Amino acid sequence: CHQEPSRALLIDGLPSLLCARCLGTFAGGAAAFLIPACLSKRFVLGLLATGAAAWLVEAASQPWPAEVRLLAGVALGVALAAPAAEACRPRVLC
Repeated sequence: CHQEPSRALLIDGLPSLLCARCLGTFAGGAAAFLIPACLSKRFVLGLLATGAAAWLVEAASQPWPAEVRLLAGVALGVALAAPAAEACRPRVLC
């Protein structure tokens, strides 16, 4: 998938080294650690289901635009990194 120019984002006219979905997954994973509030389990499972469904639907049909693949990757990245990000947050006792 990383060898397909149609699946990569163009940055200054050059394709990115990663496909748009993988780039989004890494960006979403990083964003999960930057989000200050904890995310509910229901929201994280919804993100995971959305990203996985987008992946499966695209596998059964035509390739989607890189921007849509990027958003699906961000959803997957946040969902996959949210448990680790929550475990790393400091606990404040009142």
